[in-house]
Amino acid sequence: FACAIKFLFVYFDFSGYTDMARGTARLFGIELIPNFNFPLVRSNLAQFWRGWHMSLSSFLRDYVYFPAIAKYRNTFVPLLATMIASGAWHGINPGWLLWGVHHGIGLVCLARFQRMALTIPWLSELRKTGVWRIAATLLTWFYIVVGFALTWHPDDLGLSLTIYARLWTLGLF
Repeated sequence: FACAIKFLFVYFDFSGYTDMARGTARLFGIELIPNFNFPLVRSNLAQFWRGWHMSLSSFLRDYVYFPAIAKYRNTFVPLLATMIASGAWHGINPGWLLWGVHHGIGLVCLARFQRMALTIPWLSELRKTGVWRIAATLLTWFYIVVGFALTWHPDDLGLSLTIYARLWTLGLF
């Protein structure tokens, strides 16, 4: 629960500062790109990243993901490299780098699931329902918050991994 609160604090704090910077820039006739596009209501991890910190995400897409996808021709290495680069941008320490691995693996699993789901008619139909959207949004939130636990104490790998494991096991571990 504490990780979810901290995550929300970071989002509203960062989003608010971004809005203030954009408003101040407009006073001087400068139009800055929006940096957030309702990421908290997205129903999968890829959509979340398209709406979260859009300036950094687009930079990483253009300068890490696209060159890697051109070289490797599959999604695993490019997605993992992009998210590890995002973690490194936040801080070169174990917690942030593992956070990047966590999100890279999540994006790879999502891409594979989406391809597989296209081949199963009943799953394709289920994915169009409101119940699916709500469940997928909650699962996306859970995944993001669990990953955020790795940054709770980014320099203390043992503590970060303990918090991470406790969240995955719902406190049983």
